[in-house]
Amino acid sequence: MVLTQGVSRGQWFASRFALAAATAVALSGLLAGVFAWWWRPAADRSYGLFWYETTALSGSGPRVVAAALFGLAAGTLLGLLARRILAAMGLTLLVTGAMTLVLEWTHKTRLLVPPHTYTSAGSIPKLPMGEKWSTGNYGLITGSGRRDDVMNCPFPSGTQLKECMDRNGYVARFYEANPAGDYWTIQWIDTAVLGGLALLLTAVTVLVLRRRI
Repeated sequence: MVLTQGVSRGQWFASRFALAAATAVALSGLLAGVFAWWWRPAADRSYGLFWYETTALSGSGPRVVAAALFGLAAGTLLGLLARRILAAMGLTLLVTGAMTLVLEWTHKTRLLVPPHTYTSAGSIPKLPMGEKWSTGNYGLITGSGRRDDVMNCPFPSGTQLKECMDRNGYVARFYEANPAGDYWTIQWIDTAVLGGLALLLTAVTVLVLRRRI
């Protein structure tokens, strides 16, 4: 039916896909805005949802829109290849789920956004963690830069800690964490990855569609 309407397959696909993409952007942007409205008043409080938790990273910001476009592009290509609605829906769920897990893994391993190293002298208490996302890696630093386990001097601060550090040649304590500002770095990286994949899948769909009779 499409081939008898006087428009090319490319034009037909572009008009239909553009409408679906615009709808996906509008609805996902609205959902991200509603989530931010609910989340921000209690963000990073002891009773709230911290910025680095999976729900916050995946449910807010521009990443939500990029994820919607990625899902649309993946579903369109899989539908064209599978030619079965239920099969395409199942495959799309698997692909988008797998992509979500991969991005969550990069967050937890700090693969794309490395943590910062914070140091402090042993004579005074270290600065509070605050809104930082700790890696759980902390300890003591020698004058040569070697890092040792914190239990080599298991004192919170004060004279005992300072004496232990001097006795063992430690010059500072350290811990690794991502500051709250890395929320946006993670958001934009995820957006670039998902958006780039959406463009790639859309291009593949166009090529496959042109080869179909």
